[in-house]
Amino acid sequence: MKTMAAVLGGLMMATVSGAALAQVHTETFDANSEWSWDGELKFESGRMSLCTIKSPYDDNSVLMFMLDRDRDFMMGLVDPDWGLKKDTKDTIKYWVDNHKPKNTGTAFIVDESAIVVDLPESDALYEQLRMGNKLHFEFQDEEFWYGLNGTKKALEALWA
Repeated sequence: MKTMAAVLGGLMMATVSGAALAQVHTETFDANSEWSWDGELKFESGRMSLCTIKSPYDDNSVLMFMLDRDRDFMMGLVDPDWGLKKDTKDTIKYWVDNHKPKNTGTAFIVDESAIVVDLPESDALYEQLRMGNKLHFEFQDEEFWYGLNGTKKALEALWA
């Protein structure tokens, strides 16, 4: 749901920065020494609120995947060098390895350095993310990529 991505921005940034959140239980696991899984649980009617897996990179950027209580699947990207305009949106194109066509979505800019993208319900995209080597994306006239080492176990844990 599109409005959910904007709301989740604050939760995403708290997860990245390690800030304490009220009523939070966090579990972590290690997959290929590159991924950690952080689950943000608010015990509202015993249901999960947000589950996040994230991978930090050497350039201080972070790739994350999130699943909310309605099982909406999202991607978060953080790059401290971006200097984005908060509370705006922009188009993003993304693809795994050489899979075509490129996926197009809306990047919700939740912070000067962070975006959240709602991902479509797509078994093909999910499998590409699990089994792929590189996630490529075009955002604000630049092209970036992230290695996907460890996503198979990490995404399986996210959906468990």
